[in-house]
Amino acid sequence: MMMNFETVVRHYWPKALRNIKEDPKELERDQEAIKAVTDRQLPISKRRDDLRKWLWFYRVLQGFTTPEQFKTAEAVLGWADDDRNRSRDLTTAEALAAAHAELMKVVCQAYGKRRDFTSLASKALWLCYPESVPMLDGWTRNALYVISKIENGINPIAEKTPEYEQFVHVWKQLYSKYKETIENLDIGTYPYRVRVFDRILWLIGRPSYQTDWT
Repeated sequence: MMMNFETVVRHYWPKALRNIKEDPKELERDQEAIKAVTDRQLPISKRRDDLRKWLWFYRVLQGFTTPEQFKTAEAVLGWADDDRNRSRDLTTAEALAAAHAELMKVVCQAYGKRRDFTSLASKALWLCYPESVPMLDGWTRNALYVISKIENGINPIAEKTPEYEQFVHVWKQLYSKYKETIENLDIGTYPYRVRVFDRILWLIGRPSYQTDWT
């Protein structure tokens, strides 16, 4: 079976943009968090607080004590402040997966207990490279994997590989296949095409998908 995913992208693109802009403070929060991660001139306390609040907003700090939240934010900042991690080329799935694995290891070590940091690390990595990194969450992942099974030309990856590596391997193929379409669609003043594409997958993956095609 083959589907016309280009039609899906074109249909959902304006819907995804509207969804992002429904909360007028979303872009402001994102920009504050990106600045917290990338601007080493800011006081470390402000960087840590802004990052912690952003991670909390995106629901990846559930169950953390306040000290654990601070440790996690500080670990992300420590990784981001390493000069080797400030100008990496993350244009390939392999590079994305490697950077994610490194960041997740740093966060796990700071937290000190076993926990799945896959989603948290993908979101923190997006703050470091907002024009390149896809965020992993449950609905986006589910949509992507269903699409990959019915979209022609998407090659799978071994199931034993880490979850984000599997995710980004498929995501990158799909994004690259429709890159020309994505880059020619109107984005208005919103700066991150990768994020709009992620939001399309998120909308498709929602349980209410059957009511969305309007």
